[in-house]
Amino acid sequence: MVALSLFVIMSAGVFSTIDSGLNLARSNKNRSIAANLAAQQMDAFRSMDFPTLLGQQGNRTQPIQNIGGIRFTVDTTVNPQPINSNSVPCDASSNSANALVFRVDVSVSWPSMRGIPPATASTIISPPVGVYDETGKGFIGVKVRGPDGKPLGSPNIPVTVTPVVTPATNQTDSNGCAFFSNASPGSYTVSLGLAGYVDRQGNASPSQTVGVNANAITQVAFDYAPAGSLAITLAGTGGATVPGNLPLTLADADFTPTGTITVPGTGTTRTVGNLFPVTTGYAMWAGGCADADPQGTSSTGPYWQGGQRASEVALNGTSPTPATITLPSVAVTVQQSGVALAGAQVRATHALPSGQSSDAGCPSGETYTVGTTDATGTLNAALPYGNWTISVVGHTTVSSTPSVATLDPTGTTSTPSVTLAVT
Repeated sequence: MVALSLFVIMSAGVFSTIDSGLNLARSNKNRSIAANLAAQQMDAFRSMDFPTLLGQQGNRTQPIQNIGGIRFTVDTTVNPQPINSNSVPCDASSNSANALVFRVDVSVSWPSMRGIPPATASTIISPPVGVYDETGKGFIGVKVRGPDGKPLGSPNIPVTVTPVVTPATNQTDSNGCAFFSNASPGSYTVSLGLAGYVDRQGNASPSQTVGVNANAITQVAFDYAPAGSLAITLAGTGGATVPGNLPLTLADADFTPTGTITVPGTGTTRTVGNLFPVTTGYAMWAGGCADADPQGTSSTGPYWQGGQRASEVALNGTSPTPATITLPSVAVTVQQSGVALAGAQVRATHALPSGQSSDAGCPSGETYTVGTTDATGTLNAALPYGNWTISVVGHTTVSSTPSVATLDPTGTTSTPSVTLAVT
């Protein structure tokens, strides 16, 4: 038994060593084949006539090569490159660009690479003399960056230019660059499109309109990243009832033109998608009126002197990121003929801030049904910050002036209480 155990232990080590050796031999063989395929593809490019080479522009996958039962994938990139650029055509200055060469990159990969990098080859091919001299054509360099502002090298982003140029549709390379040539002077629309990606405005297919001049490069830049989302819960202070149709607002400096977007919806839980993963995260609050923002301002200054928004929430990858917006509340008591009125439907209507004739982003007379009173004639109602006129549906308030509750984000006032005597 002892001898058998020793044999098993020693055999496991020997077999592991043999397996590692075989894997290394296979990997070396596959890399050698991949290097030969890369060299063959490069030779094919060098032997092409120039019109055929032009037809190979952009990022392409050549037909799969099956050698010894192993499928080798040959990816190629052919892009014009101005001689005044460093290594990427999108880095060239926007000066005269009629002196172009073509940068050709080949990458060969195969299944089960076990951490071995693809075999690669690169070269520069000069076009025939005079091909681009005084053609009157222009060029478009499209650079796509990630959330950190660096070139988005992976994955390849489809880029389309209309009206059609050469090539009609291209993809960004490992430097986040897609280059287009042979564009007549005029106006063009450059657009991106990759499922699950958005720009800083939340656009899945962002576009820019640019002008192209003869013999010059027009540079276009996009920020693009996998979209994230926020799973937001609206909660009232002390369990106060939250109106189901309250809008909510997200704030980020990239949102144009005001730095905020208002999101309509229903329910106390909402998922807001198509969000760019900004490094600072998103500030958020309930309501769409300008004075619902704790840091909202008007032409005369802040609505709430010293008000502060809650901390920003950063997205956690592409999975929904949980967040909670806590609303302030108002305690409402309803009486009829001096007796508590149960089941009374309470309504809140937005009132303009003191001294203001309008409130940006807020419809005139914005009104919410905030709930019904309990057996004691009371209701704790959650509302956005601001001034709210409280009334009861189907009843007339005895007093000549409806009661107004002020919900202040600075914490200088306690939860307001409103007692309504109705007929």
